Amino acid sequence: MSNGKEAHSSMPQEGYNAIRRLNDCIMVFNQKMDKISNDYINEELGKTIHNVTIIHGGTQINSIPNKAIAQGNIRTIPEFDNGKVIALLKETVAQLNQDNLFPLELTINYNKIPVEANKNSTLIQAIQKQFDTPLPVLGGPATTDAAEFIKLQKQFDIVVFGPGVTTVPHQINEYVEISNYFEQIDIYKKIITTYLSDE
Repeated sequence: MSNGKEAHSSMPQEGYNAIRRLNDCIMVFNQKMDKISNDYINEELGKTIHNVTIIHGGTQINSIPNKAIAQGNIRTIPEFDNGKVIALLKETVAQLNQDNLFPLELTINYNKIPVEANKNSTLIQAIQKQFDTPLPVLGGPATTDAAEFIKLQKQFDIVVFGPGVTTVPHQINEYVEISNYFEQIDIYKKIITTYLSDE
């Protein structure tokens, strides 16, 4: 969150524009995170991904805003983990706040760590047995409830497998074909039977 001071937009020198300061902060964050993304790569998960996805600020067009908020997410990899990213963000905010009467505030709402699954797990083998040609086993940047489950620090099989088109999540044309949906139900039944018999 960026703090500022309200003033009439014709007299910006009497206030402090929280939106402008927030924009400057986002630019610095993006530069630092772009470097992390380029410097560290995981063979399965790829690069660190970072996005600002929500911005709120201002109350009316003729007033200098005294508050602006940005939200985003960062999908980390083990090579530059959550702890290192959080430390970098805190350090950056502290640097930007030096000698400034209107401090930036950083809030970490969620702290989900990346999940690495065993590519040769019993569950993945049970899935592969349902197909004449083995499916590719790939890592991906999306998060799932597995990020919460692994906090138990117990070993269990993890896989993301289901119907749909992987390139359209959160888009207006996101869809699952009905035939694919029903086909997947039958496949799930076979996977469960195979998996439990192999346990």
